[in-house]
Amino acid sequence: CPSPSALRTVNGTRICAQLYADDSVYYDKCCAGAVLVVDPGADVPYMPHNWAARVSSL
Repeated sequence: CPSPSALRTVNGTRICAQLYADDSVYYDKCCAGAVLVVDPGADVPYMPHNWAARVSSL
């Protein structure tokens, strides 16, 4: 998984968090699959429909 200081967009803007769809007990295989980016200050009370019951890593 990326370190918190590495969470940045392509232009260098910081990202609050990244949620991943896939996880594993093996470190090199965790934080994989689809990624949902959470921007700083985002107020999103509901997960997007296609993310229901999918988040496995933060």
